Amino acid sequence: MQKERFSALIDHLEKGLYERREILSLSLLAALSGESVFMIGPPGVGKSLIARRLKYAFQDSQSFEYLMTRFSTPEEVFGPVSIQKLKDDKYERNTDRYLPSAQIVFLDEIWKAGSAIQNALLTVLNERIYRNGGETIQTDIRCILAASNEIPQDSDVLGPLYDRFLLRYVLNPIKSPKLFAKLLNQNTSLEGDPIPEELKISQAEWKKWQGDVLQIIIPESVAYIVHIIRDKIEEYNQRAKEEHKRIFISDRRWKKIMNLLRAAAYVHERKEVQLADCFLMSHCLWNHPDQKSELENMLKESIRDHGYSLNLKLPALRREVELFAQDVESETRLKIKESKEVLRIVEHEYHIIKKNNDRFKAERVKVKDLRNLKRNEAQVINYYDAENKLVNRVESILGEQAFSIEVTVNGQKEILRLETHREEHIRIVNKKPHKLLSAYWEEWGDKIEQFLREKEQDLHESTPAELDELPNHLLIGKETAGLIRHNLASVQNELSDLRFELEKSQHLFRSPEHELV
Repeated sequence: MQKERFSALIDHLEKGLYERREILSLSLLAALSGESVFMIGPPGVGKSLIARRLKYAFQDSQSFEYLMTRFSTPEEVFGPVSIQKLKDDKYERNTDRYLPSAQIVFLDEIWKAGSAIQNALLTVLNERIYRNGGETIQTDIRCILAASNEIPQDSDVLGPLYDRFLLRYVLNPIKSPKLFAKLLNQNTSLEGDPIPEELKISQAEWKKWQGDVLQIIIPESVAYIVHIIRDKIEEYNQRAKEEHKRIFISDRRWKKIMNLLRAAAYVHERKEVQLADCFLMSHCLWNHPDQKSELENMLKESIRDHGYSLNLKLPALRREVELFAQDVESETRLKIKESKEVLRIVEHEYHIIKKNNDRFKAERVKVKDLRNLKRNEAQVINYYDAENKLVNRVESILGEQAFSIEVTVNGQKEILRLETHREEHIRIVNKKPHKLLSAYWEEWGDKIEQFLREKEQDLHESTPAELDELPNHLLIGKETAGLIRHNLASVQNELSDLRFELEKSQHLFRSPEHELV
């Protein structure tokens, strides 16, 4: 499908409606991929109008609209039982002008449907078939839209039906005061066909597109994002104390989500899904509206932090650089453990004076005062007791022996010895490697460097087109472009960091400055 045609269809479908472009776009996308939509919102926000408008996107299409109640019967949804067929001992319904014969279906207050209606709906939603007595009818339904002002409470009974609605959307009253004022002043009818005939989708086109969509490729980068999202959902479920707050996504649902992303790529005339399309998953993963913001954050974090990294095989490249660095360092840098005697420091600013006799009461001296002392130039410095109170202020010089101070008290010289302890440290000694080992590293390093160049070239050549398309994406907000650009910048920085680490390791064995050990 042409991107311009899809955009034009939405422009016409949106006429007279405000703040409804996103749900119209998602509903049309669902129709193109053969999926269903559930809308939750208060009465009077245009849920039924969305379905009636969607019908006009297709040539010669019929719609079926029904408000469910607890007393609704299968006859009202699927058609009355044929009296003529009963005479022939066949239990079949006349489905003309009812759900099985429609192309667009809207079911309001869906959760009030009884079990007989639910059971028939399950096969229609999942396989687009209706079992009419002994006959199985392949319906021509493009999209089923359902609505309610609540989420189904009985998950055991209504859960399977709810799971069949791939897209879920919260429809709110108009927020913009300016657009709300336009609505109040609107005096034209919103009913009627707003779509020019040349834009409408024919049945042949729709069927062809169904097959074309399946040919769209899911690249590794998108599959990787799905794995990350699944892991994040699992972590979320482990934190959720109550079972009804957990999120369960079946394998069937994941597969349908991928088909929706394929349809998004097809609408944009691409041959593969792009990272930006993944943001559509935010409409497919939540069970309750309260989970929506959490899932949106999961998507944003995953795409921002991991988007391009797998596409460029960065995890494998990162491991290779780490292995290379470890191998070179283990053979060229010997770690020698050494220890030396150093002054003890307490409370970050005092040295401790060893007790010598009772003539000198002080127990501590400040680190900064000792640092300023000289051997041949006396200075008056302060001395303190164990509670850091000033007890002496006398002339002092550095002692001849290490870690000592000479003071003059009442005309007599006194040598104060300071407490010490042994401090261990590691000294690195460079070792010259064997020529054969150096040759092996040269070959290994050249291969990594070549791979780095290829990845840098791939990043340069493959991403600009995608980034240029982001602001014009028909199905996601413009703010997502910033997240994808952030990930691209992170990948570029990581490639630079990996190159630096490689060059640092190469310098270790190429440098002529080695100690012979």
